Amino acid sequence: MKKIYLFQSLTFSLFIGFCYTATAGQENPAQKAGTRIVQHVHLNGVGGDNEFQRNNMREQYEACARDNAYAGRPVLPLPNGDVPKIISPDSVDIDYGVNVTMTKFEGELYYLDKSDCGIRSVAHKYALLFSAIGECRIDYLKHTAKGQCDVSRHLNAGRRLTPDELVAQSFARLTPQQRAVVEKALQSQTAVAHNGHVPVSPIVAGEQKRIAGLQCQSYTIASVASKICVANPAGISSIPVSSLNLDKAGLLLESTIPAQTLIADSVRLNQVASANLFSIPSGFTVEEIVIPNWSGQ
Repeated sequence: MKKIYLFQSLTFSLFIGFCYTATAGQENPAQKAGTRIVQHVHLNGVGGDNEFQRNNMREQYEACARDNAYAGRPVLPLPNGDVPKIISPDSVDIDYGVNVTMTKFEGELYYLDKSDCGIRSVAHKYALLFSAIGECRIDYLKHTAKGQCDVSRHLNAGRRLTPDELVAQSFARLTPQQRAVVEKALQSQTAVAHNGHVPVSPIVAGEQKRIAGLQCQSYTIASVASKICVANPAGISSIPVSSLNLDKAGLLLESTIPAQTLIADSVRLNQVASANLFSIPSGFTVEEIVIPNWSGQ
């Protein structure tokens, strides 16, 4: 009974800590002067399966051209003789502060207008402010912000611990005897998992890559058909997770999910930035969604 109780206690503690933490953030002198030291990553992105979308748009255009010609409606030629090379291009900037991140997206989505078979686009420009207190979505085109949008709480939030950090923290709190019991239970579960009776860990480490001048570690999450590669450069500690990091701390240099593919083309380390970098522009309509404050912030 003692073994079961210890293992269940650890599991419960990991579950509660998965989303929130009360670990205090540390400020450096530059931050006290109204500035922030951030790590900046720029990534270029493509939404969805680009080749499938291009082929689909070509088929749509051919059908539209036939229908409109038959009905006597206008048919505009394809720009440069073909559909756009990228149907849904995206530019992503991630700024990693101390326990808070700002991820900005800017791009467009091309579509076919059946009235004249013209290729047009709709733009998007928004940001995700993310920390242990939650996430705020800032839409720069609609001038709105929605979610957990108290900027002061984000800037003073404690670290949002990743599953890896929660496991290490939980093990550190155990006595040697308790740790031995838990490790034996985990090893037993792992052995069963390899026999196919229960699922193994959803995050599997893969190869190391070099992207934008930095070495990164790749991870695969098969259950959601996703892959990422994150870097933790030497000399830079406590890099938080962004809203795109899939709970792996570090600088996101590559991400492949069903909805989007991203790869970094530049990284700037230890950048001095104004604290306004993490702010919501004045005049925006803010809809604050209140959530239980488990972190004690």
